[in-house]
Amino acid sequence: MPLAIITLRRAWKGQFERHRGIARWTLPLWFYVSVTGVIIYVLLYHLYAPRIG
Repeated sequence: MPLAIITLRRAWKGQFERHRGIARWTLPLWFYVSVTGVIIYVLLYHLYAPRIG
């Protein structure tokens, strides 16, 4: 979360060179966290959840 805030703040202030530098790290990390979060949700609540009823 801190990387996202710093990245957005630098873009907002117009510091585009500094923004690009940190965005190169932020974007892949953000994608990784998003994809793995969805995978873990599916595994926990849809594949391994006990069937009731």
